[in-house]
Amino acid sequence: MLKIVMIDGNDWFRQLAAEALLDHGIETVGSARRPEQVREFILRYAPEVMTWTVRLDDQEGESAARLLAGLPVALVPGVVVLGDNLAPRLAGKLGLCPSAGKSEGVGKLASQIRAAAESRARLEAVLSGRVQGEAALDILEDALGLGDAVQGADRVRRALELCRQEGAVPAGLYRQIALERGESASAAERDIRLTLEEAWRRAGISCRIAAFGRDWEALPENEAFFGAVTGLLAGDG
Repeated sequence: MLKIVMIDGNDWFRQLAAEALLDHGIETVGSARRPEQVREFILRYAPEVMTWTVRLDDQEGESAARLLAGLPVALVPGVVVLGDNLAPRLAGKLGLCPSAGKSEGVGKLASQIRAAAESRARLEAVLSGRVQGEAALDILEDALGLGDAVQGADRVRRALELCRQEGAVPAGLYRQIALERGESASAAERDIRLTLEEAWRRAGISCRIAAFGRDWEALPENEAFFGAVTGLLAGDG
């Protein structure tokens, strides 16, 4: 059975949601009003997902981020953000996703919990070395927000392929990409940097923490980013 912890200020909602989710094979192993209050449940039960209801009257976004960043990497859960009004905007701001409105019902919530758990499991398989090569690269690109919808993702993909082949960031990386695309090395570097900035905003905070540890908050320089991802692909995470 899939395990979750739940953060919501409404005791009644937490109880009813926990009971309803059991019918979907999802067990709530701990729930509380605020993020810091579920820490002991995460450390004890290692749930796959944390559901978190955002509020308009406080800064729970910051406390949720601090909670995740303070956990051992192996215990960082996937996150589903709830809240009909603020959830989409705050989820995008913090990179916490996916998000759902409470009014969408338990079925939709269960579906998003399962999706978050699957994404977490896929990333953990890469970090543990169980998945390697092209499959690992695909998973990391998805986790770090480098989907095809991001302009310039193809350049980043090529850079990561070259890094994986070399086992390190190769000298002349931008020059090689530029030659293949008929552009200048400076243009290739700039486009890759802008792509990584966009991807960093899209990537879930739990994915960034799992992949980059204490360096999750600020986007690394291009070479540092490629070096970290190359290390993960090589099983050095």
